[in-house]
This record gives sequence, structure tokens and C-alpha cells, in this order.
Amino acid sequence: ILSTEMILPVDKQALLILSSTDVIHSFWVPEFRVKQDALPGDAFERQLRITPDEVGEYKLRCAELCGRQHYSMESPVKVLSQEEFDAWVQANAPPPPGSEGEGANTPVGRGDKLTQQFACRSCHSVDGSALVGPTWKGLYGAEEQLANGTAVLVDDAYLYESIRDPGVKITAGFQDLMPHTIAKDMTDEQIADVIEFIKSVK
Repeated sequence: ILSTEMILPVDKQALLILSSTDVIHSFWVPEFRVKQDALPGDAFERQLRITPDEVGEYKLRCAELCGRQHYSMESPVKVLSQEEFDAWVQANAPPPPGSEGEGANTPVGRGDKLTQQFACRSCHSVDGSALVGPTWKGLYGAEEQLANGTAVLVDDAYLYESIRDPGVKITAGFQDLMPHTIAKDMTDEQIADVIEFIKSVK
């Protein structure tokens, strides 16, 4: 299950596997009274075991000064009763193979899932709102002004380059903050699906 929230059952131990795609971060929920660094690179995965013992809503924060956007690195944490957790899992679990709804296995549907899996939408909105990166709403086919004073047409080639090597062309008004290794685990086919999803955001 992919989620931008951490959902945990009360009184059950959870094993967290922590890693980073860019710099050192640190997992910290103050009420849990534990911290653990998340280090960049697959070879530096770290484990943290937690057992929340009180139902409630909390806030996950980064406890390591990690860059310009450190202040915004937080996400909701919800500790639920076992019954509520089971209901959440049932409501959010992906459908079994072969039972996907119409459109789920199309390029746009797969791209939608990939943009959530790789946390693209933490920085790129689909509704026009301003985040760390440019919004995807109406982006495809538009002329994008770059930080170096030039302009570029947003087409498949531009989007592919921006995913594979995001530091090459920086949009005017934004900074070079996208992790340069974000696509190291993505195939060209997956990137093509992500591009199809971006095209669909109008």
C-alpha cells in the first residue's frame, strides 16, 4: 500500500526500513521517543522497530537539517485500533492481479501509481498549486521559461530529460532541488508511463 501518511495499529510492533534518495534525513515522531537517520544509497538501509501504545494523531518530522526545504518535511502519523487499521488496509489495498478497474493498467493509470510510489507528487501538484517544483497542471505542450533565460517546449523529450537528469534545465523561479538519483530505479518504460500521466493533467 502506498500512502503519504503513516498508518499504524496500536500495540503492534512495526519494522521501518529507512533510506534516502538524496541527503541524510532523520525519522522522528517526538511522542515515539526514538530517532533514526535515513542515509542515501541502497547499501545504507537502516531498520527501526516501534510499538505505538496509544491511539491518536501525530506528526512525523525530519530531525536532521537536510537542506532548504527541511522546514516542510513532515507527514501525518495515525495510530489506529486494530479494527480501524484492518478497515484501512482493506479500503486501500491494491486489487488482486487481473481485477484492476478500467484504466488501471493503462499508461496513464500506471504512471499515476508510479508518481505516488516515487513521491513525485510531494513536490509537483496536479491542481495548479505551487509546491517545491512546477505544477503539472497544463504543463505538457506549454512553453517553459528556464532559469538561464531561455525557453523550451514541454514535450516527451524534455520531460524524459528532466526525470533522468533533473539538474540540466531548471524552470525559472525554482531551484535545483530534485534528487538527481530519483530515476535510478526507474526503467524507460516506467518513465514513459509517468510522462503519459503528466500529459493527462490538464
